[in-house]
Amino acid sequence: MSVRGGQLSNSGGIRDDLKSVIAFFTIFPVRSKLLPTARGLYFLSTLGLGIGILAGAVFFLMSLYIGPASAAIIYILLITAIPGFHHLDSVLDVGDALMARGDAARMVRVMKDTATGAGAIGMFMVVYGTTAAFTLSIGYVEAIAVLALAEAVSKLSLIVSATGRKALGSGMGSSFLQSVSQGGLPMLIVNLALPFLISIFLGIPYIIPIFIALLVSFLITTGLEKMLSGINGDVLGFSGEVSRMVYIVSFVLISMISVHYGALGLKINI
Repeated sequence: MSVRGGQLSNSGGIRDDLKSVIAFFTIFPVRSKLLPTARGLYFLSTLGLGIGILAGAVFFLMSLYIGPASAAIIYILLITAIPGFHHLDSVLDVGDALMARGDAARMVRVMKDTATGAGAIGMFMVVYGTTAAFTLSIGYVEAIAVLALAEAVSKLSLIVSATGRKALGSGMGSSFLQSVSQGGLPMLIVNLALPFLISIFLGIPYIIPIFIALLVSFLITTGLEKMLSGINGDVLGFSGEVSRMVYIVSFVLISMISVHYGALGLKINI
């Protein structure tokens, strides 16, 4: 998780808060000298939903005209490019750190190393390969809703993963943890409300994956916190990418079960 610069602040109005979040999490040309404020982070899952709608719409259109396989590749490109490839970098860094093993100090050194090793390549294949593969099993009709919610949950998981954590160092991740700490439980509830309410109207296959993805993200962050003696932006970025993958995988599997047993839910292409 990276940012173009700035300082932590809660000054300014709601417009500045929104701009701080957009500037921090996307490459959209929004001018902001602030790191994401606590008030701005109340809109984090909403931002994710918007990004997901865009990516889902592109996937839907590309599936119609160039085929689902190419559309899935373009979808992966979009969701990694819109944040400026920063979360992709987090996946690579954590992958290398996990392969390095050893004590916390060694893993942190490897994580900060600019070299890309086998662990990074392997983790890239696991996270984005799995995401792309299961995206192919989502029907055209469901694509926009599923991918929009997956992105909202990915952003929501950042707040879940950052809550009550020990910062590793004093970088951008530390500032994000501070903002999340200031927001507390109300921030978490507000960010959960939007994807949850939307999912209620869509059906069971959309609801359950939210909590599975958040649980997996929480457990992964907890494990990495113990291994590294704290968490940083790379750990948070990694957890967000994994939660998106888990949401999509869970949706596909739960939809298959729903179709097989006649439960409520939308059909998928299998």
